Formats: sequence, C-alpha cells, structure tokens
Amino acid sequence: MNSLRHWILLASLLLPTLSSALDLSAYQRADGAITVHRYGDHVDPYFAMKALWAARRLGDPAQKETLAWIHWLLPRQKDNGSFSRYCETDGRWQACADADADDSTLALWIELLHEAAPRGLPPLWADSARRAERGLAQLRDKTTNVYHVSDSIGDALLMDNSEIYAALRRVGELRQGARDAAEAKRYFAQARTLRLAMGKVFRSSPSGLLAWTSGDAAGELFYPHRLAHLYPSLHGMPTDAFDPMLGLQAWLDRYGDAWLDRTDDNFPWGLVALLAYQNNLYWAVDRWMDNAIVLRYSGHWNVLEEAQLQGLARQQLGGQWR
Repeated sequence: MNSLRHWILLASLLLPTLSSALDLSAYQRADGAITVHRYGDHVDPYFAMKALWAARRLGDPAQKETLAWIHWLLPRQKDNGSFSRYCETDGRWQACADADADDSTLALWIELLHEAAPRGLPPLWADSARRAERGLAQLRDKTTNVYHVSDSIGDALLMDNSEIYAALRRVGELRQGARDAAEAKRYFAQARTLRLAMGKVFRSSPSGLLAWTSGDAAGELFYPHRLAHLYPSLHGMPTDAFDPMLGLQAWLDRYGDAWLDRTDDNFPWGLVALLAYQNNLYWAVDRWMDNAIVLRYSGHWNVLEEAQLQGLARQQLGGQWR
C-alpha cells in the first residue's frame, strides 16, 4: 500500500472523532454494555475488559467507557465472583453461556476496578473485588501455583496466567501509588510467586516456543501454540523465569508472514501488533494496520481489535513513528 493511501486510511478511520480518544459508539450501548461485535447483541466480559486494557496500554484511560461498563457488569457478578456471557433477547440481557475463561476474566475485573478507582474502591466495588479474588484463589493449583481455566477445565494456560500475572502486578503498583504498602506487598508477592511457578510449568520446547498449556499440547497451530508464546512479553513479565525462549524478532522472522497474511488463522491478532509497538518494531505495526483496516467490521473483527487499531492509529498520527 502506498504511503499516501496509508495515511488517508488512518485518518479516515478516526474521523469524525479525532478530537476524542477511544470511540466505542458502535460497541457500547447506552446502558454501558460493551458488545463483542459492532452493533452486536452478545457480550463477553473478557473481550470488553481486554479492549479497555489495550486502550490503557496505548495511552487512553477510557474513563467514561470504563465507568459505564462497570456500572453495567457489577450487578451481574455471580456469588462465586465470576461472570457469564450475555445475549440480548427481546431487549433484555440474559446470561446465555459460561465465561470462556474464568481465571483471566476474574483477574481483568480486579485490575479494572482498581484502575478506575486507584485511590480506593467504593464499598460495592471493594466487595466485588473481594469476591473475584476469592473466585480466582479457588482456581489456583495448590501444587504448581498456576491457575487453571475454570472449575470445569483443569488445565492451566500460558495466556491466562500471563494476564493474571499482569493484573496482580498492576494492582500492586496502584496500591503502592496509593501508599497502601501492605496491599501492594500482598499483590506483588502473588505476582512473583506466579511468575516463578510459570517458569516451571510452561517450559520451552526444542522449537524455542513455550508450552502453551499444562495439559496435552500435541501439534502446533498459530492459535494457541505460537501466539501464546508472546503473552509473557506482551504482559510485561520478566522472561528470566523461563528457559531460553524465542524473542519477538525471531518469532516475527519465523511466523510474521503467517500472522500478517492470516494464512494459518483468520483472525487479525492485533495483540502482536501491540507488542511490536512496545518494542519499536514499527514496520510490523504498519503492515498490521494496512491489513487490519481491510478486515474492519468483518466477521473476524471484534471490540478488542477495534480498540487496538484506533489506539495504534492515534499513536502514529500523533507522531510516535513515521
């Protein structure tokens, strides 16, 4: 794609909301619900919270969207701390499926509450966070110290545990910023314990890729095998806990074309572009945006990809790279 067309597409995807930050008008309802797909009728809390997480990583706290989302999801929390997925039927939201991953969804919820109220949680939020923490604790394997997916799925996943590590670490930082030393210490200790445990459970294979699961891991597909390998780096985990592992540039050399051209998976996986941005590999971000714009609003597009595309486009138009 030539340079002029690239810039025209970047500018057009942000208009007419260039002066604002994250624009979720096609995804977030007036009641605060955030749908997976554009003007959709399905809510998966994981995707909504991961989209808000990505916006924060790209410099936008999305406070208005976050508060509306919390207001919508808070009364839907189950007694065990977890959440369902929700479908709209006859104008009403109803639980219609179990969460795809209880462990990472709980961790993202705890992090989101603290991000939205870094100086201290309101009583209802604090109660919700405690319930989520108890639910997450029930998913920790007492032998390995990693977290399994849910009560019904006993395997632990590299992706999920990386997200849990990042959430625990971030809440520790927020509590430290609020001069709550005891809570900061507690969260940091949990994060460190998990990081060390992950280094023992998700060891690298002869290919250089980390094991993506504590269970059977036969075969090698782009998702989850190859993609999972990047999750510790994506979520800021020091990789000295692991055996020598394939770095991002080496990963891109080996799998970059398959990722960008979607030859092995139909989804765009903007999280790789976000990691490339964090590592100043702007050529990969440029190629992803050029390809992703064509996919925008297709059946393989969701609110997480939208948040990443908008955020990366703003960073580029703002002069972060040329």
